[in-house]
Amino acid sequence: MTPANDICLPSNPALTPRAGRSGLEEAWGEGVTGRVGAAAFCLVRAAEDDTRPVLLAAPRAWLREQGLWLRDGLKGLGLEDSRLLFVQADRDAQILWALEEGLKSGALAGAVAAVDAVSLLASRRLDLAAREAGAPCLLLRSKPAQDLSAARRRWHIASAPSAVDPDDARAPGRPRLIAALTRSRGEPPGQWLLEWDDEAHRFRLAAGLADHGLVPRGRTVAAA
Repeated sequence: MTPANDICLPSNPALTPRAGRSGLEEAWGEGVTGRVGAAAFCLVRAAEDDTRPVLLAAPRAWLREQGLWLRDGLKGLGLEDSRLLFVQADRDAQILWALEEGLKSGALAGAVAAVDAVSLLASRRLDLAAREAGAPCLLLRSKPAQDLSAARRRWHIASAPSAVDPDDARAPGRPRLIAALTRSRGEPPGQWLLEWDDEAHRFRLAAGLADHGLVPRGRTVAAA
């Protein structure tokens, strides 16, 4: 099977090499499955191709509402406890400060935070810190962001039917999600059907889409 980074099409920012992923991005998913998919998408994007720790931050109110991070689930993404730095705080401003300081340290592969209250100035500071560190910083939003932001990309993540198990047509196969790029600097909007690769611990283009990957907006994304 071809790893995601071997399919680095210019029109597919969901699978760009790490050098093209530094800076601030935002993602949101609708419903429980969408939020889980968005979290997985962000975490893998922050950790991929780098063995350094990943900062994972969330306000306590968000954790009370959404639940604590499931460590076994994170291990399934290839993120062992030794690679994760958990941060909890009472206010979004404290989370943003922790993200910026963590990125400035140069010790992180990337950072992911569940936060909604982000000013334009704060987003600019995060984007600058992430670009100077050569690391991705991803904000998990609870709804589509309408505020001004320095984020280089905004994603809408949705669940998709799993692939068919090659050994049992009645069993679920590889998990899949739809990554829709709704805003970007210098890239056209689009959406991609991605599936999880357990061996490589990364998302890749779903089988059957590797020749193009891009599904124009307004058209249906069907399982390959």
